[in-house]
Amino acid sequence: MRNRRSAIFLCLIAVSMAGCVWEPVDQSTQSRTAPFDVRGWAAAPGSTITVEALNYATGSYDVIGAMTTTSSSLQNWTNPSLYHYATPSVTLDSNYWVPPGAGCETGGMANLRVFENSARLNTFDQAEKDCVTDEVWNGGHPVNAAQDCGYSNTLVLFSPPTC
Repeated sequence: MRNRRSAIFLCLIAVSMAGCVWEPVDQSTQSRTAPFDVRGWAAAPGSTITVEALNYATGSYDVIGAMTTTSSSLQNWTNPSLYHYATPSVTLDSNYWVPPGAGCETGGMANLRVFENSARLNTFDQAEKDCVTDEVWNGGHPVNAAQDCGYSNTLVLFSPPTC
């Protein structure tokens, strides 16, 4: 029984070893005419962080090269270690928010995927983020808090009309 519990614990740790996206929050509002960055923590120092966005013109995900960055070499957390990253602020082209031909009166939706090397990073909606913040504030480790509070690996941003 003890080996089984250890195996379950190790599995949970392995599942959550990927870093996370802390900002922006999944399902939040972002003006499609304003630059924004993606911030969070990576599981390893010097990891390459890439952002992909769904291109409504092609129906496929494109790497947004201007948002590529590297995680810090300074640890923010230990056991397991986490390293901060922040991508450069970028304004995504219109084709990442709305289908071709959509007017400025149309609300937009950006579908993003964020990777640390080839591992897709976890994201939080506002309720999950608030829960993680509370647990960390009370002495918990972010990885354990994420397990307790929940997370996903989708990052959807909504934009109001721009005219």
